Amino acid sequence: MNKEGSAMSSSAKISYILNSNDPPNELEARSIYDLMITGLIQRTVLDAQIDSAALLPSQEALIKERDALDCQISEYQACLSIIRHIPTEILSLIFAFAVDIPRDSSSHKQIIWTISHVCARWRTITLSQPALWAVVNIDLSGMGDRSRFRLGTQLRRSGKSPLNITFSCIPPGEPCEEADLLNMLVDHCLRWNTFALSYYREGLHWNIQSIRGRLPVLRELAISEEQRNDIRPLDYFQVAPQLRHASVLMGASLKTVKLPFPQLLRYKGTDNWNGHIAVLRIASNLVDCALDVEYITKTPGPFTRVWLPRLHRLAVTNSKFLDYLEAPGLQEFHFSGPTSAVVSFLQRMPCKLQKIFFHDCHSSNPPPDFPPLLRAAPTITDMGVQFGDGVHARDLFSLLAVPAGGTDCEIPLVESLSICTRRLRYNADLDLTDPFLDMVESRWRTGALRSVSVSSEWRRLLARMETLRDQGLKITHKETYRLLLDMTPPHLRLEYGLRNTAI
Repeated sequence: MNKEGSAMSSSAKISYILNSNDPPNELEARSIYDLMITGLIQRTVLDAQIDSAALLPSQEALIKERDALDCQISEYQACLSIIRHIPTEILSLIFAFAVDIPRDSSSHKQIIWTISHVCARWRTITLSQPALWAVVNIDLSGMGDRSRFRLGTQLRRSGKSPLNITFSCIPPGEPCEEADLLNMLVDHCLRWNTFALSYYREGLHWNIQSIRGRLPVLRELAISEEQRNDIRPLDYFQVAPQLRHASVLMGASLKTVKLPFPQLLRYKGTDNWNGHIAVLRIASNLVDCALDVEYITKTPGPFTRVWLPRLHRLAVTNSKFLDYLEAPGLQEFHFSGPTSAVVSFLQRMPCKLQKIFFHDCHSSNPPPDFPPLLRAAPTITDMGVQFGDGVHARDLFSLLAVPAGGTDCEIPLVESLSICTRRLRYNADLDLTDPFLDMVESRWRTGALRSVSVSSEWRRLLARMETLRDQGLKITHKETYRLLLDMTPPHLRLEYGLRNTAI
């Protein structure tokens, strides 16, 4: 091949690369780099000509030429971008992480479609991996996707991969629209790996009955209903041999809910006192449990305590519920309600409790009694409190402070401390600054304290803790809502409110 033909071939190859997302080889990259440098030099010349042009028409022509040159230079720069050289295997891993964003994240909106529309190379990669299409996230609230064709396309592209489904129709939309999409998913129930459904009413006319006994690979289930107006049984998931994690949050008693409770390792539910007791009696293998205990006006009748030997993490919206539990392996506890019930539990059932989080401290009646609570749990290393009363906060800070000159105290040497305030009430004369700083500094001197997290209301104090930060203490502040999320794992999160006040 002569030089002219070789040059034409090289030019055609570079033109192809510029119009694709393929990475150039070393020789092509050098040629593109030379073209970019030439373009930048030409642009400098055009800028000088524009500045010296006397006639407006001449300036306009030169500006148009410079704009066209800018587009060409941008193409060269994009072609030399490092992202083009990322191997296909690495891109595949990045895409897999992207589609695996937690279901409760607002940024997860069928991201696989966005990825597949970036360029031909990315589209080829996504189409070659059915597992990337197996994450189905349908949100019919607001501008959610309602396309039957799009859902059908995604299900087809997912091949035989297990499906991870999140479906939300809160607030309610058109019943026929919701039912159509749900029925399409029911047709693939043999592939359901995780299934999360949030809806407003029970009366959805979809073929949920047909899934009964046809859930061979279902591992996680989450059902959330805003209003439950009928008492039809929720027994479609009773036969699911692989089901280990279940969350059922409804607006009424769960007497009609039937799940394979003996095989569950993680459970979250809303029910009254008796309903939770009935469930826990047959769910003896639970490791994680979150119970939203509905408010009742009188103490329930006597129960034989429920034995949960494998329970490690527990969250309850009414601490009095502990009177009916035996959990010797408990390591993490989230609660609201009277601290006396927690103290009684810890004294009756010694355990190696490592983390404790007290939510809605202001709603408990009587006020929290921190000294016996902390003395009953000497193994605590991670502590979080959500305050609503400045007096309670001052009492805890004073209790946690290590006396001057001392190296130890009878309160556990907490390594991680989270302080969250919401609608904090305190007198104008009550200054929490000094008690808080004294507590942090004294705890840091003992060598146990490693990190402090506070809600945004306390950020003004952080400037006074710069010395401790320089010495290695991890100090962070976040908005109240975000800090509460960080304090509690997703499967233990509950709504702590007035209806959960102690009996």
